[in-house]
Amino acid sequence: MKSVKKKRNKKETRKCINPNCNNVFIARTHRTTLAYCQECKEKRDDIKRKNVEAYLNRETTRVCCNCGEIVQVSDIHAPTTFKCALCIADPTRKSNETFKRKCKHCGEPVSTDKKLATLLKCEKCKNLKFETICRDGKLYRICRDCKHEFEIFSKKSQLAVCADCRNKNIQESFPKNENVKKTHFGDHGIASDGHKFASCHEQDIDEYLIARNVKHIPHPRIGESYKHADQFLPDYNIYLEVDGMDRTTDNDWYGKLSLYASLSLQYKIIKPVKTHFRDNKEECFRLLDEQLSFLKDL
Repeated sequence: MKSVKKKRNKKETRKCINPNCNNVFIARTHRTTLAYCQECKEKRDDIKRKNVEAYLNRETTRVCCNCGEIVQVSDIHAPTTFKCALCIADPTRKSNETFKRKCKHCGEPVSTDKKLATLLKCEKCKNLKFETICRDGKLYRICRDCKHEFEIFSKKSQLAVCADCRNKNIQESFPKNENVKKTHFGDHGIASDGHKFASCHEQDIDEYLIARNVKHIPHPRIGESYKHADQFLPDYNIYLEVDGMDRTTDNDWYGKLSLYASLSLQYKIIKPVKTHFRDNKEECFRLLDEQLSFLKDL
């Protein structure tokens, strides 16, 4: 015969887990271990209710995108592109304060009365017309500064200056003796030849190629795709990829390695060195000589 378990009639008592409360209460089940007494439960529920009411009744403010004034709104879901009642009634209303911005094309200073305005054009660039040249299935434009053709990727592109002229303008904007800036994701700056780099590992490779007088093209397109390599050496017909994460296996990041294989292109992955160019130039170049030994065969 099956044994029948008897229900426990004994009432289990527990102590409230609130350290400031010493009340003893009867547990609902014998398995109950950590629980609050009835008084502490009601106090906690009251605190939660007050917090919810304070959150729903909180003061919500928005900055008018036209005049820049801070206005209190009743709707907590009001959009960030908010206009105050005065600006809605009078669309020509402007702020008395002026804000300085830079032209997104030439970098000339532009003044505006809109606080949230970012991508602006100066009077010269507003009247600028972009003439696009289509040849061999690719799009080209004539650089505004050096008057040479450079490739663009769409007709709607707003580029009027080639990459070399943009790098030159960026290099001039950097302070003297300070060609490296630190950001949240790493270091970026300008190499000795004016090319941009996005990490200290790219700087090591770029300065190494400059010191060895090796012709190189930074961040070129891989074939006719829209993916970009780190460096291309035209004299050797080989692409260089910098593995900044120092992976144990060569993962196919962003599909680059499979693209090289499908296009039958030569490439080499450069692992990061322990000593960077900014710390010790000679030691950095010595470590890179071991990975780029094929350059001596030319």
